This record gives sequence, C-alpha cells and structure tokens, in this order.
Amino acid sequence: MDFSIINSIIKPIISNFFNGSENVKDKPAANQSVKSGTSEDALCEFDESNCEEAISNSGVLAPFEKPKEQSMDELKEQQSQKQKEVGEAREEVSNIQNGSNEKIQSLQQKTDSLKEEYDKALENDKKVSKELKEKQAKNSKEIETKEDNKTKKEKDITNFENKITDCNAKIDNINAQISSLNGSLSSVEKKTDDNKDRWGEIDKQTASLKNKIANAKSELAKQKEALSNYKEKKNQAKQELDKINDELEKLNKEKEKIEQEILKNCSDETKAKLEAYNNSKQQLEQTKTQLLSQAQSSLQQAQTELDRINEAINNHKDVEITFDDKIPTSKIAEVAKKYLGDNDYVTSDKMQEIMEKEGYAFHEGQWCADFASFAIGQAFKDSELPGNFESSSTCYKIGNWARDKGILMDGREDSESYDMKNVKPGDFVLYNAMEDNEWSHIGIVTEVHADGTFDTIEGNTSDDDGSDIYNQGYLNNHDNLGSGNNHGRGFSFVLFNKIQS
Repeated sequence: MDFSIINSIIKPIISNFFNGSENVKDKPAANQSVKSGTSEDALCEFDESNCEEAISNSGVLAPFEKPKEQSMDELKEQQSQKQKEVGEAREEVSNIQNGSNEKIQSLQQKTDSLKEEYDKALENDKKVSKELKEKQAKNSKEIETKEDNKTKKEKDITNFENKITDCNAKIDNINAQISSLNGSLSSVEKKTDDNKDRWGEIDKQTASLKNKIANAKSELAKQKEALSNYKEKKNQAKQELDKINDELEKLNKEKEKIEQEILKNCSDETKAKLEAYNNSKQQLEQTKTQLLSQAQSSLQQAQTELDRINEAINNHKDVEITFDDKIPTSKIAEVAKKYLGDNDYVTSDKMQEIMEKEGYAFHEGQWCADFASFAIGQAFKDSELPGNFESSSTCYKIGNWARDKGILMDGREDSESYDMKNVKPGDFVLYNAMEDNEWSHIGIVTEVHADGTFDTIEGNTSDDDGSDIYNQGYLNNHDNLGSGNNHGRGFSFVLFNKIQS
C-alpha cells in the first residue's frame, strides 16, 4: 500500500483540525509546534504498523474498509419478517375498510343506535307529513346501499393494488434470476479439442441453464399477463367507484333538502335526535378516514422497506432461482375454516345456498367433492387454479387427476414415499371404501400433527366417530385422524403443495 497517498489526504485534515482556521495569519510557523506539543509532521509521518490506528483515530474512514455485505440468509430472514408486517398492515387496512376494526365497530354501533332513535322519533312525529317520511326513508335506503357498494369497491381496489405490488416484486425477482442465469450460461466452459472428455458434461450444464432460463421467461410472461389483468381490473373498479361517488353526491344533496324540510316542521325531540345521529355519523366517517390514512401510511412504509430488501436480494451475488416456489395451498384450508367458522357444523341446506350463490355445483347427498372443488375455487378465484385443477363432483376423478399430475400419495399402495411429512394444510385426503377399493369420500386437511395424525374439514359428514357419515350431510371438522379414528377407511392424499407455481 502507498501510505504516502494516505498521508497526503490525512495531513491537511489533521492540520486544519489543530489550526482551527484557514486564515494564514492564525497558523503557526512551519517549524513551530502546535499547542498540544506535537508537530503536525510527527502526527502524519506514521509507519505501516500504526497506519490503521492513526486513520481510525483521525475520524477518517480508511479507504480499504468496506461495509459488510449481508448474507442471503440474513436478507431472507429480514424479508420474511417484513412480509409478515406487510401482511398485517394490509389486513388492518382491510379491517378498516369493511368496518371490522374494533374502534369503528364501536362507533358504528353507536351511530346505528342513534339512527334507530331518530327513525322512531320521526315515525311518531305528527308534525311531519307521511309523504316526507316516506321520501326520507327511501333516500336513506338508497344511500345505505350505495355506501355498501362504495366500501366493497374500495376494498376491491386495495386488493388489486396489493396484487399489482406483488406482481411487480415477482417480475423484478424473475428478471434478476434471468440475468443471473444468463451470466452463468456465458461462463460455461467452451468446448474445445482439449476438453473433449467433458463435452457431455458441458452440454448437460448448458441445457440445464437454458431450460431454467426458458422456465423463468415463461413465468415472467405469466406474471406480466397477471399484472396487466390486475391493472385493468383496478381501472375498471375505479371507474365504477367514481360512478358510485357521483350517485352518492346526488343522494346526499337530496338528503340535505329532505332534512331541511323535516327540520321546518318536526318537533324539538326529532330535531335533537337528527342532530345527534348526524354528529355521530360525521365522527364515524372522520375516524374511519383518519385510521385508514394511518394504516395506509404504515403499509406504504412497510412495503417500501420490503421493496428495499427485495432489491438487495435481487442484486445479491448469490441470488437464488425461486420462480418454482410452491403455490400457497394453505389458502384452501383457510377457506374451509372460514365457512365452518366457530360452528360445530354447517347444515347442507346452508352450504347449498352459499355454494350455488357463487356458481358452484351442489349434489344433495353427495357433495363432499363439490365442497372440495368449491374451496379450491374460492382460494384461487383471482388466479389460475393449482395444476389447472378442474372442479369435479366425484372423488375418483379428483384422485385420478392427482395421479396423472404426479401429486397423489396413494395409501392403497405400499410405497416408501408414503410419509405424512409430505402432507400440508390445504391438501385433499381421499378415503377409500374397503369393499370396492375405490375412493368414496374426500376432505380438506387443516392441520398435520407431529405424530402423523391430522385434522380435516369435510362436506357431507356427521359425527367424528364416523357413525352415519353420509346421513346427516353437514360441513364438519374431524380431529386426530389416522389414529384409529378414521371412519374405517385408508387414506390417500392429493399433494397440492407439490405443484410448482
């Protein structure tokens, strides 16, 4: 190392520090010591052994010191934590928009109570004409409907924005992977007469990289198509929201005119009730706006930090090839849990109403496969179904589809690959009847325990002990299957978690 260069950099800095001024008349003579009793030449004329210490003590960053680069594991850990924060922030925004936030719920209950008091006072107020009361009731109902539609549309827009953000992140990641793969491809050893013995290995390595690049480009095209689709849906939702807002503005102007007419004629009690209701509603809207703004700000901050981490990962020298990440099949289990909720069971009539309303088939008395198809459809309603899954009302068709896809863990066959560690929440379990060795029932795995037992939610079942399994036809949950409590059937599993995204 040329310490004369470092010396020339540090010497004027230390000299200025001790001299305290650029004014020549304030500087000591060249052969005069500074007040500390140490000459500036002595400070700067250090040898190699004390170079780093002198530079460190001077407060100057040594030119050969570099910030420590974070490992991919460290970045992945940060990414996981930040993804969790983003998810929680998105959930909070959603809770505020749909009114399930605790503070908003409290204010909403208060406002609804005051609205009921006002409606009752108006109904009993003989000073207000029947025609005006009916006019006010109609306007109020129309506003309520429009506000519900507005809330739904705002939530749709937020969901599309989240999907757009996620798509952009995936696109950036895939582009980084393609760049890394192209770099690896260009670095593959060239075939020459001197390495003929390795030509086969070189060809294999080249083919593997080209295949990965092709897969990455295919995934990139898919993500770009999804991005375009979400943008289009978002723009359409915004146009619909603008229309709803215009209609709401007209209805609210009409509301003001109606209330002015009411206030001219109504009793003092009705006036007080109306004022209390309007004040509460205004407070509710202001609180919702404030909380939503804070939640969106927190989401934006968390997303910005996640984007920074994602960029660091994409630019890392050890960028990983992750375009073949597994699909999030746990969503299937979450859908099943959603419809069961905190209930012990849900009747077949209720499930028929829910499923047919969403456009899904329901075969009375034989709807276990219908519900499985419904759950996966609801879980991936905005994207391609895993493995291009085709809804079916028969268990054996689902089982055969899984076998064709190579994702069936068949319990009817002796195989070393039969391992409950392969089963994840969201996978399907198929039961085969002992008498005909065909699959006759299907459920959705919701949890797998360390001892290999598992829990399910199933359509068209009854008690956990398996009695009258097809007679009651409930949506029901079953715990600790695989430990003797198994309806007298063997198990096969459709391993959706093995499908590449």
